[in-house]
Amino acid sequence: MVYIVEDWDVVKEYANHKEGFYQIICSGDGEEIRLKSGQIGFLKDFKNSKDPLLEEIKKFCKDGRYIKVNGYIWSEKFFK
Repeated sequence: MVYIVEDWDVVKEYANHKEGFYQIICSGDGEEIRLKSGQIGFLKDFKNSKDPLLEEIKKFCKDGRYIKVNGYIWSEKFFK
């Protein structure tokens, strides 16, 4: 289970120095970002791909060496 937190500052404080994962989903002119650290998750849809908050979150993920996720597959189906 992932607990979704709406306040980026709270997530940033909690996630600092923890391992995490993130995903960016393009949607027309904007982007949706999803970030998970421990049991805390953050997701937000940005209409502008150059939004300063989106840029801050991307930098946080890169600087924190978060792993970028492109998709998922069930473990049982990963190897044939």
